Amino acid sequence: MVASCSKLSLFPLVLPFIGIVSLNAQNIEYCTTPTISSLNEWKSDLRQSSLGASLPPAGTASCSFPKDNQKVLFLGVDGFRAASAAMLPLPNIRRLESMGVFSYWASTQQTGITKSGPGWTSMLTGVEPTKHGVDANYDLSDISSLYPTFLKVAKEDLGKSVAASVVWSPLIDDLINVEDPATLDKSSIKSTDASMASEAKKWIENENYDVIFTDFDGCDAAGHANDFDGYDDEYRAAAIKVDTLIGSLLDAVENRPTINGEEWLFVLTSDHGGEGNSHGSKNPYNRRIPLIVASNSPRVGMGRASSHDPGSHLDVFPTIIHFLGGDLPLDYLDGQVFGFRDYERTPPPQPPACISDPSSCGCKDQNQADYRGTVSTTKAGNTCQRWDSQTPNSHLRTPQNYPYSGLEENYCRNPDNEAGAWCYTIDGPRWEFCDIPACPVTCKATLSPVTVAQTDYIGEDSNQLVNVGTNPACPLYKCQGNCDTDDDCRDGLICYERDDSDLNTPGCDGTLYLDWDYCIEMVRLECISDLSQHQADYRGT
Repeated sequence: MVASCSKLSLFPLVLPFIGIVSLNAQNIEYCTTPTISSLNEWKSDLRQSSLGASLPPAGTASCSFPKDNQKVLFLGVDGFRAASAAMLPLPNIRRLESMGVFSYWASTQQTGITKSGPGWTSMLTGVEPTKHGVDANYDLSDISSLYPTFLKVAKEDLGKSVAASVVWSPLIDDLINVEDPATLDKSSIKSTDASMASEAKKWIENENYDVIFTDFDGCDAAGHANDFDGYDDEYRAAAIKVDTLIGSLLDAVENRPTINGEEWLFVLTSDHGGEGNSHGSKNPYNRRIPLIVASNSPRVGMGRASSHDPGSHLDVFPTIIHFLGGDLPLDYLDGQVFGFRDYERTPPPQPPACISDPSSCGCKDQNQADYRGTVSTTKAGNTCQRWDSQTPNSHLRTPQNYPYSGLEENYCRNPDNEAGAWCYTIDGPRWEFCDIPACPVTCKATLSPVTVAQTDYIGEDSNQLVNVGTNPACPLYKCQGNCDTDDDCRDGLICYERDDSDLNTPGCDGTLYLDWDYCIEMVRLECISDLSQHQADYRGT
């Protein structure tokens, strides 16, 4: 890709490019940008020719872009399982791959269930469900006013025109319009993907919206009716149909009469994957999704994303706003800009390593699938049924079907990625979870560069409020949250319960707009006689 402000002479002249544009008398040059059609006509993207050059450092303004001619097409595919997106014959998905950075191991949001409500809202806001407040499909109107959608930011802060065409009506009726009914300049709710895409295509051909949001529902419907698996005939047919419709939108972009003067950003991702005919469990089938950021902009990279940093649908908000010239970072975001060469991502932190001891405990990050001990009763005290027995419960979790899961005797095991070790019972419900101790984890302090949301910072020398996450694996340092009890905090610290009306935290800097509790230093009673008053009662000298 083009890596710096450059003249057309850097490239073969046989292809059309956006020319040099002067702004008033300042003669500021735009970075040279190939047209969308030129990227599709050539197997080798001509932007590749200058990958060796370096872009200006992130945050500098030495290379200007035609912000008035930047357009965004967001392609949201509900229930698009990552493996299916990667392996199926989807020529228009491959078309997007050739124009940008792609990942088939991107993650969904991590703090909510893998349902559409939390997923779509996290895409739109760039934050986890613990912040935006939507934790199901029926409560999209609960979206927190503290976390605007990228559509609202594009409209209000950047002055862009915004349109949305969807199949799942709650996206508009219960989320976007509830947040702000003035956000959308044009909206459409259709009953099929074909009619939804047809409306969006008309906008691309005949209107001049800066941001167009689309929602394809065919894959999700096929998955629920059959199987979220590319080998399933119905799901495969649905994915191919969605790909064809996406191709029609890309063709419409290429055929715009003004295309030679425009930079387009295409972002494709999903709210969740799927397993069987559902998508609720916390496993890779449900939580791994495709993420593609494609563009004719020289700022966007090319090729497969790093396996160590495969991205997340939380990256949608910052990526789009960055492309449109918005100011980042926004400290509250949980995502980062994805696929851009002028933005340096901070790799996600490695989780604490489990100290495995299969004979006595199970690792939390494996849902105790590694446990090989001899506990044979459930949490409720019921006796486990032998795995090689079909009495009193007939089942398929046999040693023959799961030869590597340690299904011995009637010991508690987890052969099928449940939330923990379990067993069938002989004197109680069909099956129950067992009370297996969790193996300890290594809890070394990790000092990493400050990211957009600072969610990876774990250290003891900071007074800055930091959101580490829910159910922390390691005891928290000072000013870190979320804690439930003092046991969640390091020695010498207590869990301070914040009040909704005052989110300041004694001894910590900053105010995070999240009603979490944080670990703070123990304080003398003569300094704070009542923590609930947030030191308002202090009368010392």
